[in-house]
Amino acid sequence: MKSDALGARIARARQDMSLSRRELATQIGVNASTLESWEHGRVVPRANKLQTLCGVLNVSVGWLLDGEGELFEQETAVGDGITRLTDKLRRMRAIQKELNGLLDDVSAEVARLQTERAKDGDLAA
Repeated sequence: MKSDALGARIARARQDMSLSRRELATQIGVNASTLESWEHGRVVPRANKLQTLCGVLNVSVGWLLDGEGELFEQETAVGDGITRLTDKLRRMRAIQKELNGLLDDVSAEVARLQTERAKDGDLAA
């Protein structure tokens, strides 16, 4: 299936990997604004970054460049390992988001209780 443009295919593959623009940019060694420019078709990535994108996103160069061929690289022993690790990474990111939310909730509750305790102490004095 052919996508409209290189930038759209980059965005699609990034989203399929559940990566934010910032996360992918960090992994490939560019600024998030550079990646955004690629995704919006304002700039085309250099060959070395294109190759890195394909590796990180696990897509074929042919698909990324012109929308032809297989979306995902053919699985090999290395590809199978990458797929397993990518799945684990996706699950870990979901767990991390949940933990961050729980940490925020607990921190807010501790702050609320400390404020309440301080007010109670002021009233007792």
